[in-house]
Amino acid sequence: MPTIMQTIQYYDIYSLKNKGAQISPNDIKARKEIHAKQISQMKEWKLEEFAGLMRRLYGDSVRIKVVPSKDNLDKIFVASANPKDFIDTAASTIQKYGFEIDANWVTFGQINKPSESSKPLSIPIGNPIEDSFEGMMLLANSFSRMFSAPKFPAIQFTPICIYR
Repeated sequence: MPTIMQTIQYYDIYSLKNKGAQISPNDIKARKEIHAKQISQMKEWKLEEFAGLMRRLYGDSVRIKVVPSKDNLDKIFVASANPKDFIDTAASTIQKYGFEIDANWVTFGQINKPSESSKPLSIPIGNPIEDSFEGMMLLANSFSRMFSAPKFPAIQFTPICIYR
């Protein structure tokens, strides 16, 4: 992200310099100071750490949302799929169709019924290290569910095939 921001800022200064007499050197210096502050703030946000967290929670997956009716956008089927199972890469698909694809695709999938328990069951075995580790893993699983599991009326499904 900071690299992209620096590129944008470079072209911002470049366009200011090309305006010639309309922009003073002090204005350009002030703009560069603003840019430096923006980059500093971006680095403070620790975007790389946040992106790493998102990758760990979602993994390398493509999120699929099938909307049967545009009149009821809250009633959708939600799935995650492995990018390797697609003919085109995610980037290629987005370039061709955009993020929201309305191309009359046919989707065949299996509806998943979530487990009845709202909290995973911990079964201690008496080994404090293993029991603690299991507790941490169950907590991580709860975070993962919080990020990725849809709530009714959205329904989780496993895509089997999507075609046109």
